[in-house]
Amino acid sequence: MASLAVVIRTLCPYTVVYEPALRLLADRLPVLCCFHGVDCSAWEEALDWVMIETGRDVELFALTSSHPGEDENEVLDFARACSTHGTTELLCMTLPESVAI
Repeated sequence: MASLAVVIRTLCPYTVVYEPALRLLADRLPVLCCFHGVDCSAWEEALDWVMIETGRDVELFALTSSHPGEDENEVLDFARACSTHGTTELLCMTLPESVAI
């Protein structure tokens, strides 16, 4: 089974309204989540807290990063560079538009 790396473009500031979408994402057990776009640092931090609050083993935490001011191609290059081991599926999504993961 391939591991999952996700590049997420954010369209609005993070609020707790979007926590259920981040919980769905965390449930997919991605190995990497890269955020870029509006308030991307807050989105990244919120995902970190979601993973902490689940009580899961630290080995199952995703590596997260935020990329303010970077375009999608730069973030995709970063995700590919971090996902060189094994088979990794790269998923690109937009939040909050793509809340059904």
